[in-house]
Amino acid sequence: MSGKTPEQVVREAQALVQQVKTRLAASAPALKPSGPPLSQEQRAKAEAEARAMFEQDMQNVEREVAEEAARLRFAAPPDHKPGGPRKPRNMI
Repeated sequence: MSGKTPEQVVREAQALVQQVKTRLAASAPALKPSGPPLSQEQRAKAEAEARAMFEQDMQNVEREVAEEAARLRFAAPPDHKPGGPRKPRNMI
């Protein structure tokens, strides 16, 4: 136990809540978008650019995954020997 009364705990909690509200209010202007709002045409252009960059990134990722899979296939030993399974030997 910390030895604090419930009233002290509530006062400390209220002080912390007030402190967080103050800091949040102070940081709100920094979180708002800067500059004038984008027009519909500018927004569509920005979205198209972002989509194109995303698609390019996805193609690069898929290509890298395919290359790595090919490297792993060639680096792994073959599952079977060429010529099929060996014939059983006769015991002497």
